[in-house]
Amino acid sequence: MHVSITDIGRRGRWLVFNATPFVVNRITTRMNVCLQENLELLQAQDDSEIWTAYVDYVDEVVVEGFFNTIQCSLKFLIDNTSPRPEPASLFEAILELKVTQ
Repeated sequence: MHVSITDIGRRGRWLVFNATPFVVNRITTRMNVCLQENLELLQAQDDSEIWTAYVDYVDEVVVEGFFNTIQCSLKFLIDNTSPRPEPASLFEAILELKVTQ
């Protein structure tokens, strides 16, 4: 399934509720392909200690990215939804214009 810019405008609700699992599944598939390619290019054994350490490192980078994304989204929501008390002004200036004849 392909999501275009026009889909974002026409089906914004769909995008919010369904795009995230779609994107995560797509990224997961791509990451697994990249890991398999690296395994073959490096001629590593998938059960070796060094390969397991590499996969763990990649997992940590991905998880950290998810946490940063979630933290950024939550901060945005808090900043834009929490009421902020406006401090009272210390001085008020009023300009009145009078028509003279």
